[in-house]
Amino acid sequence: MTNTTFSAHPLNLFKNQKLNSVFEKNCHPFVHLFLFNSLSFIANNMISLIFKRAVFGRFIAW
Repeated sequence: MTNTTFSAHPLNLFKNQKLNSVFEKNCHPFVHLFLFNSLSFIANNMISLIFKRAVFGRFIAW
């Protein structure tokens, strides 16, 4: 039990099996770019909404 726990950590198993097999083999680079662009687009929209509420919150009740 001790040898298996020290030789194979959960993080290493997660990195090697999950990320490599699922993302690199099954997904194309276009899927990576699409997911990254969608997440960045949502993040930019949230930041702009928070900024607008911080600036125009005094005049307009959101």
